[in-house]
Amino acid sequence: MPKTTTAGTPAINLERIQAQATDTVRRDARRVRDLADRYRGEYRERLEEWVHLRTRLESPGTTRAAASTVERLRTRHEEMGRELGGLRDRLKRLDAATRQLELVATYLASPEPGTSEPSLTEADDPHSVGPLRIIQAQEAERQRLAEEIHDGPAQVLTNAIFQVEYLDRVLDDSPRTAHAELSFLR
Repeated sequence: MPKTTTAGTPAINLERIQAQATDTVRRDARRVRDLADRYRGEYRERLEEWVHLRTRLESPGTTRAAASTVERLRTRHEEMGRELGGLRDRLKRLDAATRQLELVATYLASPEPGTSEPSLTEADDPHSVGPLRIIQAQEAERQRLAEEIHDGPAQVLTNAIFQVEYLDRVLDDSPRTAHAELSFLR
């Protein structure tokens, strides 16, 4: 009887270690996802500040302000735009790290002995992952595309519309400012 207890104990210990490793990776994936969500929230706040600054730049009152004030606002707007680009890249890295951790957790939790090692390319292969993982990947891709559209083309179009409206207001009163703004728009 003591041999059975001894023989069963290592298997139980190994299963416990396996479960702890899986739980740890899942917990870390959740932590990174939470941090990415917080980061995304901060990013959105900065993006709103950037849009607000652009709106302020294009307001009729700004056209009457001193050229140095307008130039400072424009410089700050451009700096914030560059910062936002860097922040967006970091956010993409956080999202990629989260997906990798989730993939590793799925791999560790898999009861199938022949499961191959995970890779990001396998995450896109429907034959290598379960239906839940496919849905998660689709949702993550949908969210990524929505953010890219919001941060890319939608922002560019919105800015172009604001600039055209501003040009329309300034054109008759100040042709020189209109030409400068037209150059900026280009």
